[in-house]
Amino acid sequence: MANQFMTSSEDKEFARLQYDLAMSTKKISQEEFSHAARWIMASVLAINSGGLIAALGAAQSLDARMGFSIAAFYLGVLTAMTMGWMAITNNQRSFPYHSRWAGVWQLAAVNGELDEEEMKAAHAAMIKFSGSLFPYQRLGWVSFALFSVGLVFFSLSLSGN
Repeated sequence: MANQFMTSSEDKEFARLQYDLAMSTKKISQEEFSHAARWIMASVLAINSGGLIAALGAAQSLDARMGFSIAAFYLGVLTAMTMGWMAITNNQRSFPYHSRWAGVWQLAAVNGELDEEEMKAAHAAMIKFSGSLFPYQRLGWVSFALFSVGLVFFSLSLSGN
């Protein structure tokens, strides 16, 4: 059955509640996602930038270890920036999928007809979209690992070992 008629006022109220839930979930997830992405990106950007500045300031001569240190810190900065860009892009690309899901319930609340095929299709599209996202969070780990590598080479360079 493609369309289920929602004849009672309770059914329409349920659809309105589902719409409100979909919209508030969309808003909360986008806000939380945005805050978390900014915080993580700023953290790995700050530590790698600090390491890069310290390495450049301490470099009296550019030996191989100091060069590796500077390169690792620089790549950590670049990775952190890429992570931020990807987080923003993924967030923006999710808008149509959230809106489509909310639209299913909004239409049901207005006209009293739940389009089950569209509901299933919207849900499947959101799941497929989620699976297609690049796991940008891993870039935070890569950036932190680059900081660690840079720190090791920086320490070795200063110790002269």
